[in-house]
Formats: sequence, C-alpha cells, structure tokens
Amino acid sequence: MITIRPVESDADREAWRQIRLAVQPNERAASVEEMRRSARKEQLLLLAELDGAPAGSGIAGPSDLAGAGFVAPRVPPAMRRQGVGTALLRRLAEHVASLGFAVASADVEDPGSLAFAERFGFREVDRQVEQVYAIGDEPLPAVPAGVTVVSVEARPELWRAAYEQVAVEAAGHGGRCPDGGLARRMGAGLDLGPGRDVPGGSR
Repeated sequence: MITIRPVESDADREAWRQIRLAVQPNERAASVEEMRRSARKEQLLLLAELDGAPAGSGIAGPSDLAGAGFVAPRVPPAMRRQGVGTALLRRLAEHVASLGFAVASADVEDPGSLAFAERFGFREVDRQVEQVYAIGDEPLPAVPAGVTVVSVEARPELWRAAYEQVAVEAAGHGGRCPDGGLARRMGAGLDLGPGRDVPGGSR
C-alpha cells in the first residue's frame, strides 16, 4: 500500500533529504536546519511509503516561471514502477492547483523522468545545458581591479554568507546536470484525472 504524507518533523525532513540524495547523488541536499529555515507556507514537502518503507518524496510550490507552479516527485530507482511517482505527482498537482495555478512545471534530466512526465501531458518548454571543462595545469587568472580573493581559512565568516547569497539563489533556478548533460523544463496543464493514470510511472 502506498501512503503519502506531509513532512512535519525533523525526522521527516531527514528522510526527505535522504531520498533526494538517493535520486540526485551528485547534488548537495540542504541540511535539516536549512530546510527548516527556508520553509515557506506555500511550499509542500511530501514523503511516500510503500508497505511502510520509505519509497519517495516530493516538493511543490510556486515556480520561477510566471503564472505556474512546480512539481518535483522523486522516487529511488529500486522503488519505481510501482505507482509511487504517480501518487506523489497527483498530490503535488493538487497543491499547485490549490495555490491558484492552472499550469505546473518540472525539471527532468534523464530519459525515464522525461517519459514519465510526457505520460501526464508535460511538454518541453525550455532547455538548459551545462558545459564542463576539465581543469589542468593552468595559469591563475588575473584578479579584476577592486576584487580581493581570500581563503575560507582566513575569513571563515564569509563561508555562510557566500552560501546563502550565492549558492542558494543559484540552486533555486534548477535545471543543471552535474555530468554536463541536458536538462529539460517541462510544463503541463493540471489535468491529472483518472484517465491519465500511469501506475508504472518511472519516478
């Protein structure tokens, strides 16, 4: 049996981030404390269990695309094709609709996720490509005038500020592939009725 419930406790938050790490092992996941600090009332975090075992997670809220919400169901590979992704997507879509949005967006980075999204009527609306450059023995770049480069060891107080002001804002835009691959942003109307049921969804 599939059970979907909201994230409420720190234990739930840790379970949620562990699933995110299982699905996106090359990306950083916010700590429990960071999750608690960044929580917003319009954002919904869900946990999914299959026969009592952790099986997936999801997040939904307003998108950075004007007039749309976003949905992100996540299911570890070993738990896929058992209806967990479908159950998560329905609850996430209901939340986005409750916020007044008629359209939802989602980012996909692999063929299985793309196929899952397309089964529910999602269509590609944007692409982002990350290029990766292998660093070798190269000269240090010139430091622009007015810029001072310091080590974290010398100025440890700057570490948190750099993360909160730069990394968090960058992470909010999504669509990046750590292996230099292609990320697609998908969009769909929130018509996820029984006729679109896909119990074998890949996510």
